[in-house]
Amino acid sequence: MVNNQSLQVLQGPYDSENVTNKIQSLLNQIPLISNANIITNSSDYTGDDIVSSSFYYTANNYNSVYELLTSIKLERDENVFYVKAIPSDVVVVDNSLSSLNVNQLSLHNSKLIFILTESTFQTIPALTNKVKNSRTRKLKHTKIGHGAKQFVSYNYQIDIDLIIDHGKFNIEPEIAYIINKEFSQVQIEVSSSFTIDYLTEFASVPQFKHTTIDPTTINLQPFEFNDINNNLGDIYEYFTLLTLNSTNPQLQLTNSIDDALSSYQIPSSSIDTNQSSPSVPLYKHNIINVNSHYISHTILSQSWKLLSLQTSGIHVIIYRDTKDNTFVFEAR
Repeated sequence: MVNNQSLQVLQGPYDSENVTNKIQSLLNQIPLISNANIITNSSDYTGDDIVSSSFYYTANNYNSVYELLTSIKLERDENVFYVKAIPSDVVVVDNSLSSLNVNQLSLHNSKLIFILTESTFQTIPALTNKVKNSRTRKLKHTKIGHGAKQFVSYNYQIDIDLIIDHGKFNIEPEIAYIINKEFSQVQIEVSSSFTIDYLTEFASVPQFKHTTIDPTTINLQPFEFNDINNNLGDIYEYFTLLTLNSTNPQLQLTNSIDDALSSYQIPSSSIDTNQSSPSVPLYKHNIINVNSHYISHTILSQSWKLLSLQTSGIHVIIYRDTKDNTFVFEAR
């Protein structure tokens, strides 16, 4: 369910430093993209380079988190490394951890984050004045219970900027204790821009697919600023439907849909499509479980029209219009 939706408009040429930097800043917040859809009028992109720049590993009962973190060596500044782990006995129904009262660990390059339940938090070593660059805060939106203090609990978030020494993480004893005690058996996902020999048996190559979209069947309606600003919800829905991989006839968005199948109507546009240039074939490229570094450094330089990027609890759509405007929809 979408609880919060926002729109950001980036003005200027698509390849300008201003636009590129702001998109890359957003992508840095979602290091692992579970489902990326790219709609473009170019068929040149084959995805062949993905096997040498984006690596994905996953396991359901992994018991060597500390050993993994201490084995990693970041050889270059542009290396990307991301880990997400939760206890193995947790059942995730909707692929979202945002509302779960469970312990969570994530590491993006050198930023380590623990989210710990109240019962766990009360048993760990005090980190203040012991662990450098650590910050702890109560997550008030995770409140469980009501009334007196003893009947209320919260989750706590601990942010730690790990020190990297000669490319290796310096993990202090208090941090090692939390990892070994609370994350001894986990469901784990790892995304990186380099191979990890320690995880070879859990490797999974990011899946690449590409589909030709017949422009007489799929109508990528052009929009201007006022169209989107005044009709944000409907246009976000429209772009989402365009990037779905469904074969349901109601979601094919044909120019003329039988009312017996669907009453859906494409949002109106102030652009006169009769005066616009002739339609050209569109191509949809789909990538599963890819790191955002690959999107930033490979996809952004492509001739794309629409990007749809999904991960746990976040959906980002980026649309280019015909007048040097880039629209960034973000739903959480």
